[in-house]
Amino acid sequence: MTKAPLCLAAAAAFLSLAATATLAADTKVLRTYSEDDCQEMNAQIDDSIESTTLDPALATKIRKQRAIADDACNSGDYAGGTRALRRVLDEVIAARTKAGASSPAAAQGAVAPRPPSMPCMAARTHQQRDPPP
Repeated sequence: MTKAPLCLAAAAAFLSLAATATLAADTKVLRTYSEDDCQEMNAQIDDSIESTTLDPALATKIRKQRAIADDACNSGDYAGGTRALRRVLDEVIAARTKAGASSPAAAQGAVAPRPPSMPCMAARTHQQRDPPP
């Protein structure tokens, strides 16, 4: 007779945990942005621009986009400004990537260094090609 209340309690606890997990999965955490986020993104853009040779047309486009984003940050719209600055940074990074692909080293057939995950793949591929004796 004491097993029935115990089973009911366990079932109730299980259902309670399942409901809590479902509610937690549906909860979205909104990030709040601050002036520091705008400044950090601007610093990243500056660092990225220093190591990139930008096409003059792209540089003008980026300057205009950055001015609009800075206006948003200066007016207190830190979320909008930071997101706009992130898009600017993405464009600068994309330009650097394209410039790297057409660099003199790439034109001469230089091989780019492998990403860290590649050595394992190369070892596995080598093992597949040359089975042990």
